[in-house]
Formats: sequence, structure tokens, C-alpha cells
Amino acid sequence: MNGERYQQAMSQIGRYELVAEIGRGGMGVVYQAYEPALERRLLLGAAGGLAVVAVTLLAMLLARVSGGGAIGLSAPRAGVPSPRQVVWSYAGDRGLAGGPAPLAAEGMVIVGTLDGRIVALHAASGELSWSAGGDSTVLFGAPSASGELVFVGSTDGLVQGLSLRSGKATWQTRDVGVAQEAPTLDGGRLIVTTDKGYIYMLQAGSGQVIWDRPLSAAPAAEGGTIYVADQSGGLAAISFTSASMLWRFEAGAAIMAAPLLADGRLFFGAADGRFYSLAASDGEELASLQLGGSVVGTPALADGLIIVRADRVYALGE
Repeated sequence: MNGERYQQAMSQIGRYELVAEIGRGGMGVVYQAYEPALERRLLLGAAGGLAVVAVTLLAMLLARVSGGGAIGLSAPRAGVPSPRQVVWSYAGDRGLAGGPAPLAAEGMVIVGTLDGRIVALHAASGELSWSAGGDSTVLFGAPSASGELVFVGSTDGLVQGLSLRSGKATWQTRDVGVAQEAPTLDGGRLIVTTDKGYIYMLQAGSGQVIWDRPLSAAPAAEGGTIYVADQSGGLAAISFTSASMLWRFEAGAAIMAAPLLADGRLFFGAADGRFYSLAASDGEELASLQLGGSVVGTPALADGLIIVRADRVYALGE
């Protein structure tokens, strides 16, 4: 029975359901198939005139078939399992529904709990390694980590660097406000935005404040540069490395949301309804357009258009 007749004659091979023909060659026909019992997709090889079926999992790399094409099936990346069972779970004393995303670092899983603690679990077993905060200090928000330090803010205005191995504070910086986002690390420097309306750059190893600036929106960052809007309507590019201002653009009205950074350009709107496109490299104004009402929120990209919300939702293009 040849491959074509084989495909016509059978829609199921044993416990495998045929989905589509992938390719054919001198050695037979390859089909995409599905195994309902294990809820997995496979490749089935129907071998030439002998009609012998060989099962080849998607985890394998299929060799060349005829027609000039090669089917490339990526093998699973080392250390990335298929999620077929729960290996361990941790709920803490009060459960963990909601809250910030967990952080994986150096064989540990760092989780912020709903009662204001940071806990560290061994990634392999889920065993609790340490817990910090939750008493006089309520740790808040998503943590970040680098090397042997975990960085986290707290509701009493502290930003702390905790030991990844013990949870003990190696440094504390006071009176910066409640961190609004997970601290961002770049080149040994930590960027923290707080509820005081400021952005701070700290030395990651010591917590020393390098500089602080007022801002009215979360920053955008790429390639060692952060882009910060402030209440006066300015958008500044600041170097992570030198902490110096690279350029500043004056919009003339408050910028209330982080800019969209895409294709080497910054897209943002201001409270007066003006929408701008700047070159990220030097702040040159490339385009601007007057919209109705204050522009709120960071723009989005969809189907080649820039989506902006002001007094209505606008789709901007060429």
C-alpha cells in the first residue's frame, strides 16, 4: 500500500489520530498526529510499501524528506520539562492567590506573600529557605535579584538589599517611598520608582543614592539608557553608566505615562493632547499630532498602527 492510499484509507492508527500530512519521500510519508490518552502531538512515519508505522515524538529531530524540504522539529531545550504533573507547591500560611510574580535566581524561588513577607524556596524541592519581613517591616511589590542579593521595597519607605542565601538585610536605604515596580538592575545600578513621584538610581552593592529625579510616569529603558518623563512636561534620556543626562525634550505639558519604545523611537502623548514621536538616540522630534483630550496610558502597537487613548481611542499611522 503506497503512502497516498495509506492516508486515504486511515484516519486513525491504533491510538493515534491523523491530523495532517507533513511530507513524503522515498522512505514513506510523515503525518502530524495526536494521542488523546496523553494529550500530546506526535509525528507518525508510514514506511513505504510495507506500511510500517514508526512513532516519532516531537521531541526528536526529523531527518530530510523529499520535495526539497527539511522538516525542522526542535528538540526540547535542556532543563525545560513538559508540565505533566505538580512536582511541588507552596501556599504559605495565608495562601498566595494574586500578588507579584515569583522570581527565580541561583537555584532559589523568591516570592512576595500577601501578608508582607518575602520568602525564598529551594527551586528543586520547594523547601522554605528563609522568610523576611511581615512584622514591623512590610515588604512590598515584586523583588528583583542579581548575584547574591535580592532587592525589594517596603511600605515604610525602605529599599533593601537582602542576602539571597539568608534573607538578612545587607543594606537599607530609607525615605525613598514605596517602590511601585520591581527594582530594575543594569550594570551594578538599581533603578527604583516610588509613590513619592521620584525615580532613584542606587548603587546595587551598597544602596547609596546616586541621583533622584521627579517623574510623572514609569520610565522606559533599553540599551543602558532610561527615558524619564516628569511633571513639567520634559522627557529626559539618562545614562545608566554615567548617570548623566544625554538629552531632554520639552513637550510643554505633563506626560502622564511611560513612552512606548519601538524601532529606535519613543512614542508618547501629553496632557494637552499632543502626541509625539522622537528619535531615541538624540531626542529629535520626528513627528507630532494634535489629538483631543489628555493622552493617558502608554501607546500600544497593533497591526502596524499606534494605538493611543485620549478622549477616544485613536489608531495612528502613515
